[in-house]
Amino acid sequence: MTDSSLESSDPVLETLVENMPEGVLIENASREILLVNERLCDLLNIPYETAALVGMDCEDAGRHVADRFAETEEFVPRITELLERREPVQGEEVELADGRTLERTYVPYDHPEGEANIWLYRDVTERASHEAELERQNERLAEFASVVSHDLRNPLSVATTSLQLAREDCDSDHLDEIERSLDRMDRLTTQLLTLAREGERTEELEPTPVSALVSQSWNNVETGGATLVNDTSGIVLADWSRLGQLFENLFRNAVEHGGDDVRVRVESTEDGFVVEDDGVGLHDVDVAPERLFDTGYSSKDDGTGLGLGIVHEIATAHDWTVQLEEVPDGGLRFEVTGVEFER
Repeated sequence: MTDSSLESSDPVLETLVENMPEGVLIENASREILLVNERLCDLLNIPYETAALVGMDCEDAGRHVADRFAETEEFVPRITELLERREPVQGEEVELADGRTLERTYVPYDHPEGEANIWLYRDVTERASHEAELERQNERLAEFASVVSHDLRNPLSVATTSLQLAREDCDSDHLDEIERSLDRMDRLTTQLLTLAREGERTEELEPTPVSALVSQSWNNVETGGATLVNDTSGIVLADWSRLGQLFENLFRNAVEHGGDDVRVRVESTEDGFVVEDDGVGLHDVDVAPERLFDTGYSSKDDGTGLGLGIVHEIATAHDWTVQLEEVPDGGLRFEVTGVEFER
């Protein structure tokens, strides 16, 4: 069997390639085109029938279509680089000169009597455009949240100072209500800014000792008479600050809903960790458990509805999954999975 045996002589293979949604090109070790489908010709505006392309030198063909790509001078050298490495490449995005985005996959194929290179091109313009729009929206949201947070800080600070001065002149239940409202406004602005920033996928992963971070996060929350059982161990790859915020929001949620005497246990699992409390659970909540992660939803009148939304965003930014279920004897159990531990 030689390279020529790889030619598109199999009608089943030809039919399969021709009906694939991706543009396909197969070449042998001598860079002779063995098979190409009409979808590739459509994607790259190649004015030839596929049969006319079979047998052509692939490098020459590449030079002829290079001007279809935004980085014209880089197209052929990049192909050469991939062929020299001869390692599979999945989903490499390339921009076309007309503004479209293609996803390129390279698959080197080896067998005892010959070699082949398989190239796949998929039009992902719509997906790339959607992702770019989401990124712009996230940037605008973060900017908006930052401005709102900054512009509210000053009047909140003035109001808090004025409240303290007012307490020196009189004692009234109305002042307590003002204090609670100011505190809620402060939490809202802080969590709004956090939520806007946590939706971004995190790239700053570092070895993080879970047990130490759990203890630190517990100390950062007003827990009153609540107790913590820290049964965690191991080192996870995470953004230290964000993971700390995840724990803090889960602890704050347990105390706010379970009371000052609530018991919170954090335990490591094979691929993550569990945060469980012995509070009231979902006794007074008439919604599906996953609804509690919805931004703005709170089962308490004075709740911000942002805490568990932040937990979900942080988990998602790490490519983790967080699930919630009620404990049979009362309380809630949050399980985070997909966490990578250092071995």
